[in-house]
Amino acid sequence: MLVGRVRRGEPNAFGELYERHVDRVYRYFSFRTRDEPVARELTHDVFVRAIEGLGQLRDVERFGGWLLRIAHNTLVNHWQRAGRRLVETSLESHETGEPRPVEDSDDGLARAEHRLRLESLLAGAEALNDRQREVLALRFAAGLSVREAAGVMACSEQAVKQLQRRALLALRRSLDEGETGR
Repeated sequence: MLVGRVRRGEPNAFGELYERHVDRVYRYFSFRTRDEPVARELTHDVFVRAIEGLGQLRDVERFGGWLLRIAHNTLVNHWQRAGRRLVETSLESHETGEPRPVEDSDDGLARAEHRLRLESLLAGAEALNDRQREVLALRFAAGLSVREAAGVMACSEQAVKQLQRRALLALRRSLDEGETGR
């Protein structure tokens, strides 16, 4: 297994492990923060913590879930630090959360439509509570199974299923209200 190769210090093994999991971790942070530079920075932090803590991983078969648990904890720490900075600085120094402009390209219309759908989805997700956003990020942005998401969230698989169902229903209501409110 790849984790075993990393533990044995094989050259390039961690690079392979990184390549296998980096997109999943980045998508999780991207969905949760809606801030590309922050998502990149937090993704980097997760892999630094993973390499430092790899010796503590008991079940190498659960590396993906373990990694996303590190991501979850990293995000919580990030928000705690950000909350402290908000108290120390003015709100004007932080991003407004406005949608970023779509880059010009040959498929600009398709990119713009995708961006609008994504912005609508992310805006609808703002109406969800933190646990609901977390389950959607783990299940759909990071692509975890119900079992893996339950491990990251430290709850039962049934709880993940219920939370996901409620989150999707609330998201649909929020999106429907957004369309009728236009």
